[in-house]
Amino acid sequence: MRDSGKSEPESVSKGDIEVARRYSSTKTQDSTPTPVPAATGGPQGPNSPFTDTTQSLLHVAIEVFFACLPLFVLGAFSPSASEAEHGTFWQSPEWSMTACILYGLALARFLYGVSNSGESRTAGSSVAAISILPLFGVIVSIICISKTTQQSVPPFIEVFQYVNLVAAILVFLFLGGYGLNRIERHGKDETEKHR
Repeated sequence: MRDSGKSEPESVSKGDIEVARRYSSTKTQDSTPTPVPAATGGPQGPNSPFTDTTQSLLHVAIEVFFACLPLFVLGAFSPSASEAEHGTFWQSPEWSMTACILYGLALARFLYGVSNSGESRTAGSSVAAISILPLFGVIVSIICISKTTQQSVPPFIEVFQYVNLVAAILVFLFLGGYGLNRIERHGKDETEKHR
């Protein structure tokens, strides 16, 4: 017999109760499952698009950090301008190399995510048009690498490679994050189909 003071809150949906039954091992005295806290699935629940996007952005931000980590290490141990033979760290091609890697990763993530989610068949020309952006970035990065390996680096190339790196990070966050989000959603959809 249920205690009238222990009714389920109105904010608990049937989906929350089902999730609690599957994942919760603790139950109240009258065998009513306890709802899963909102912190485990975000404000909209464990299967919401908000949660998928947040997780994708977190993964992509971690990858950006590790792609840029060599820049931090090289910057910390680079010789000063008077000790350097071929310019300083700020004039080195490592900035453009990192940008080139990020553009390539953005393209790979984006195309893999779109092709696995089935969107490439319905939006083929849009996918091809969007793919031009990271390809253009790779080409520009390679040109910057070749210019910065010369004996004297023009100041506009030096500044441009920083702008190029920032653009590469943004492209990777948006296109790489979108592709990763598509991959994760497609994986969840496939898992739901097989249940």
